[in-house]
Amino acid sequence: MHAETYATLDPETRIFLLGTWIDTLLQHSRTAEAHRVLERFIADRPAALPNYPGPYLRDHGIQLDRLLARVEIQEGRPDLAIPIAQRALEAARETGEGDLIDSTAATLADGYLSSGQHERVIALLTPLVEGGEHDRLLIHLALAHYELGLRGGKHRHRAEELLTRVAGEESLPAQARIVARGRLALLDLEAQAFESALEEVAAARRLSSLGAADGAFLTALEHEAELGAGRSAEASAERLIAEVDALIQSWQGLGSPPGGVGFLRDMRERLYLGEYLELIAKRRGARAAFERLNEIQALASLSRILGGDAGSVEEIEERLIPPGGVLLSLMYGRKRLLVFELEGSGEVELHLLSPGPNLIQDARDYQHRISLPPDGPRPAGEARELASRFFDRALRERIEKASSVVLVGGEMFAGLSFESLPLLSQRPLGVDRALWRLPSVPCGLALARRPHREPGFLDLLLVSDPSVGIERPGLSSLVEPVAAERTSVLESASLPRLAQELEAHPAAVHLFTHGLLLADSVIPAGLRLARGQGDDGEVSAEEVLALDWPELVLLSVCGAASGPLRIGDAASADLRGAFLRGGARCVVGSSADLNREATRRLMVHVTAALAAGADVAEALRRGRAALWNDPATRDPYYTCLVQAFGVPPRVRFHPREPKRSGRLLFTLLVAAALGVTWFVLRSGKRRRA
Repeated sequence: MHAETYATLDPETRIFLLGTWIDTLLQHSRTAEAHRVLERFIADRPAALPNYPGPYLRDHGIQLDRLLARVEIQEGRPDLAIPIAQRALEAARETGEGDLIDSTAATLADGYLSSGQHERVIALLTPLVEGGEHDRLLIHLALAHYELGLRGGKHRHRAEELLTRVAGEESLPAQARIVARGRLALLDLEAQAFESALEEVAAARRLSSLGAADGAFLTALEHEAELGAGRSAEASAERLIAEVDALIQSWQGLGSPPGGVGFLRDMRERLYLGEYLELIAKRRGARAAFERLNEIQALASLSRILGGDAGSVEEIEERLIPPGGVLLSLMYGRKRLLVFELEGSGEVELHLLSPGPNLIQDARDYQHRISLPPDGPRPAGEARELASRFFDRALRERIEKASSVVLVGGEMFAGLSFESLPLLSQRPLGVDRALWRLPSVPCGLALARRPHREPGFLDLLLVSDPSVGIERPGLSSLVEPVAAERTSVLESASLPRLAQELEAHPAAVHLFTHGLLLADSVIPAGLRLARGQGDDGEVSAEEVLALDWPELVLLSVCGAASGPLRIGDAASADLRGAFLRGGARCVVGSSADLNREATRRLMVHVTAALAAGADVAEALRRGRAALWNDPATRDPYYTCLVQAFGVPPRVRFHPREPKRSGRLLFTLLVAAALGVTWFVLRSGKRRRA
């Protein structure tokens, strides 16, 4: 509908159309478009829905809030979805309408489930389910008990009871009953009741409306149960591979493929992508499984935007792995961690690790702790234990022999600082080895294929803002290693001024300023610059995309890598991805809040290393090593939260010439020393004569 026509409609019709539109987009996993439509809703809301006025607008206002919460959940932001859904549920309860209460309560439960708050789901839904006909809430309540029941105890028995009830409830959609049967099979698999699991899978297969995703999901369970029962699983394995292949092909045909959060998360959690790849590795070899993983990641949104494809192993070696380096691609299955190792020899090796339960949550907890300022010595055993779960001894020995490490797939662990994990030498990985990350192999290939752009007369453009509170000497230290005539420092630059400076095509830009959380934006991370005419100084990802960036961007910005977690689609929804799309090949940044002084010191070392000829990954390693060698800044909070993301470009800063006064003094001292030596030798000859 044209905007002019939309503007002439009465509020009731506008809200109705928006709700229908958003719901349709969500059904087709087009969450980015749904966000744009919701921006229209948010703009209309003050006039149309100040307090859910009138029954018609009230009901549709509640539904739109529910849809807004659904979008936030699908985009991986349950923390933003939960308060919206809570507000909608309170309003729905005032209406007394059962369907409205059910739908909003289900959305709030989804938010709790997405954030791991299973106890809150149980507290929310148990009174509703026990107090009346709320069949649609049964599955959410059952899933909450199921997640807690995996650890045993009373929740396991309650999960079995509720899942059995859902599985036999004819009034519920077939999809809900298939999920219930699948979870029952999983509980049986955990208990090694393989025959019972096969019965549950067979019952789920008899349900109607069995789509490709459901078929692949059930085939994975069937294959695992047949293996456990000691049966021949040849046919099951081939059927699983064929069904998942068909499902991937169907997604490839979509005009607007789902992003990582709607696509690869389902592939991992519902279809056991790890198990699927492991099967391919066993039957066709590790290289075939690695190539398949890259083909799947090429479907993610950032890969499509950058124009990346799976490429060949030979091209990956040539473009992404430096001499003596190693590429590690991580994929987490339901029970095992898969680490694909690729080095210059052309051989792909698959390491199958059994890291124990709760690896993802333990990694997130560890990352949260090291992202906070240390209030005392940290227990070193926690980092060592986590390192042993990600890398067995053989893999760590291989890493110690490598000159550098390229990491893919780390986003599954919520930005875990692999740089802080110790090697066999007990020094952190990021201190001993140059380490950088790729959003995916296809994204890395797309970045590596970009033609090199020769910079202009500037090596380094440094941009800051007075609100950061860094004095002029501190700013000067950030450009001190670079030739003065090849640097430019903007202490208080607005966005238009920055755009003007970028026209000089510097080799690198360093932004040392405050990070922002722009909660209403599709990409919530932003940064602050000085205010300009008609400009509030808040720079969003959309504004970043509008500028032409150099190949290297250094972000000394708190939370620059913050954004929704998109499994298999890292950086697609944070500032790093915006800079990569805007022309950068490599972005240095962090998802955490940074210590200003430690970050300044780190970046001084990075700049000096770049001026000495190092690439950005090696420059970061030298900077981390310098801080790690100082006991005052040895903690990972100071050394390991800033990471290189993308393909290190060929950037070489021109070093600053030594000051002439120093050179003159050195020359005079040498001349004086020679003169004294000549005089002593001359005096000795005279005495002998």
